[in-house]
Amino acid sequence: IRASDWSSDVCSSDLPIPSFSTIVVNPNERIKVTIKETVWCITSASLVINDKIPNEGRVVLYISMIDEDGKEGEKIAIAPLTIGKCEVVNLDYTINSFAPVIFSTEGCNVSISINGYTTSAEQLTFEKI
Repeated sequence: IRASDWSSDVCSSDLPIPSFSTIVVNPNERIKVTIKETVWCITSASLVINDKIPNEGRVVLYISMIDEDGKEGEKIAIAPLTIGKCEVVNLDYTINSFAPVIFSTEGCNVSISINGYTTSAEQLTFEKI
């Protein structure tokens, strides 16, 4: 759309402002994410590189939804990562503000960074559980 096609009632301040976000899920941690009045688009997951990373191994990122009764649903594998072979995975997940989600990992003792953006400046709430 060209700027000249816009109505005089619309200006750039009326458009939503995206907000970038990154969460790190450490081994043996579960991170609950609550999304308020926005949409969270997850674009990638990657291994967090530090001085203690093993030479080989595999870690899988899981997501599970929390239903209206607060009960956690089945874990779904969304990003398998292999040290030295596949250390970044491009993702295309959109999560709405209907219910919180939980991220967890299984596999070798490596943290995973989850990257994405929200469709507005609303913040995501992160909680270790």
